Amino acid sequence: MPTTSSCATNNALRGAYLVAINDVLVFTREQALLEFRKAFDSNSPSLSLTFAPEKRLTIAELRRALAEHREPSLFTDPALPDEETPVLTLDAIRSICSLRFPESDFSSVPVEDLAATIHAVTSTAITPAEQALGFFTRRKLRRLSTWPKWQRGEFKQLDRMHDLGMFGAPVAAPPGAIILRLHWQYQINRSGERRSRSCCDGSLRAAPLLHQVASTYSSCVEQPIQRMFFALAAAHDMRVYGG
Repeated sequence: MPTTSSCATNNALRGAYLVAINDVLVFTREQALLEFRKAFDSNSPSLSLTFAPEKRLTIAELRRALAEHREPSLFTDPALPDEETPVLTLDAIRSICSLRFPESDFSSVPVEDLAATIHAVTSTAITPAEQALGFFTRRKLRRLSTWPKWQRGEFKQLDRMHDLGMFGAPVAAPPGAIILRLHWQYQINRSGERRSRSCCDGSLRAAPLLHQVASTYSSCVEQPIQRMFFALAAAHDMRVYGG
């Protein structure tokens, strides 16, 4: 007999992710349908479903989530501003170039020349609708005709990270754990390819507890870099301190 009513179970699992069927991990709708078909054909009297439920959101958090992942609805404020939008300044570009090309000196390159080069590169690859966005966010890009290209970029990186074993089996969060949730950054390559980069959202809004114990120069930590950092610290038997 179930320990809870079906209504309570539905409320607890509403919005949760289905991650496994009969202990077989599923990542797409097609994979889930295939496993359901296998279970149906086997005439098994029972079926095991593994869910990854999300924490219950406050009204403010729910509105932000709806604005990020859904089309405008009665619960979405169309004037809701984008928060924690990453910005790459020309000074940051100079610093990156000095690290990647230490034999060259970019300090004497005028700001106007850098801006003209960036505009020349983007103007041949970006569409007028994308150029009008200013900053690329998932909520904005989902409304454009080029969204399938951006989504292919998401799937491409997720497939690569899955092949490398970046994603482990779902586990329950231990008490007091600081959870860094998934965040996407978007850019257009010189070739015109739309690239989607999966990061951990470590912004003050998304992870306030993280900022209580650590000071970070970046609000979005790329997952491979984060895991490599902790792996190196563990390999050298070192401790990681925040603050």
